[in-house]
Amino acid sequence: MAYFPLYVDIENKKCVVVGGGRIAAGKIRQLASFGADITVVAPAVCGEVRALAKEPGILLRQRRFAAEDIADAALVVAATDDGEVNRLVSALCREAKIPVNVVDEKELCSFYFPAIVHRGDVVVAVSTGGDSPALAARLRRELETCVPERYGMAAETLGAFRETVKAQVPQAAARKRVFERLLELFLARDALSDEEVRAVIAEETGIKGEERDSKAGKKGIKGEEGHGSCGKRNRDTGEVENRNERKSAGTGADGFVY
Repeated sequence: MAYFPLYVDIENKKCVVVGGGRIAAGKIRQLASFGADITVVAPAVCGEVRALAKEPGILLRQRRFAAEDIADAALVVAATDDGEVNRLVSALCREAKIPVNVVDEKELCSFYFPAIVHRGDVVVAVSTGGDSPALAARLRRELETCVPERYGMAAETLGAFRETVKAQVPQAAARKRVFERLLELFLARDALSDEEVRAVIAEETGIKGEERDSKAGKKGIKGEEGHGSCGKRNRDTGEVENRNERKSAGTGADGFVY
């Protein structure tokens, strides 16, 4: 049976990984890339896990698993080579209604780790419902060639202008057109300026800058500096530059209103 994809915020949330081997290390890295507060519980750990435990946000409890380890956890991963421990972790989590993943034990899982392509705020996930991790991995490799790093830059840059456009363009259909045009402008040269945003809004709304600013309380149009790694504005050019790397008229494919 296919599983419903659900994106959740785990930043600063307690996530528990039971196990200290190579597979556990992979789960730790994956959770850490989304800002989770990770607790690792294992009586013995490999060098990779020990090195990861030195990083901020990762706590190592080098001992056997205990029931209290899952208290207040947002999710739990069991990645041990001890079937009895894995079954205990699964049972305790299910009783406490905590999402649990037991590596290579489909019947003990309440959720699966998808194969992920991660580009900044853009995340593409693939799951086969636990049937074929090999197929999920292959699909991920294929997707990696279709989703370049610049898409993450585009998401962050457009996000820096999102609230401004929402305030300046009240009509959902017009906002949709504005964001689609701004995306094309950004992808043309990996940058987007205030002037370009003003021009697109003026063309789509038919309101000149002075009149629009007056209606918006004379706040003017301004991107949110410091928004992620792409919100930095060049003071000389006014551009927002990145330093790192079919729905209805009013709703985007990610479910947010345009």
